Amino acid sequence: LAKHLSGYTFIDSDEQLEKTAARKISEIFENEGETYFRDLETEVLQKICKKSKQIVSTGGGIILRENNVRMMRENGIVFWLAAKPQTIYERIKDEAHRPLINTGEDKKQVMAKIETMLEQRFDLYNSSADVIINTEEIAVQDLVESIRDEYERLLQCKI
Repeated sequence: LAKHLSGYTFIDSDEQLEKTAARKISEIFENEGETYFRDLETEVLQKICKKSKQIVSTGGGIILRENNVRMMRENGIVFWLAAKPQTIYERIKDEAHRPLINTGEDKKQVMAKIETMLEQRFDLYNSSADVIINTEEIAVQDLVESIRDEYERLLQCKI
């Protein structure tokens, strides 16, 4: 998406957090716990929000803090890229940096965790997002075009 918007850069907040902490997210969770991780996540988001012309990818739990949602909405347009639990599982099953769900459990247990997290966060995702896009069975290029079109439409509305 950043490549399709002139002058924009892509930022992954989890990657920025790992650089800031000089450790992997899984290590932070293991050694300091989720609360400490969420504090770092907010700190990183504050730094990210000081810059403009960015496409920012965040972890799904960033919306758990009202302050994070406020910062994102004040500094940009928030998209929720929605997917079913099975799709989420398939997309992230091999990623080791997701400590809340990649705990060495079998697929059934991980699926149950994903379903629970989505249920718990659904209202937050729904109320936090300016735009919700269903990412089921959509090609990446089509998704990029949908996001770009919605982004440009919303920018026109803000002018």
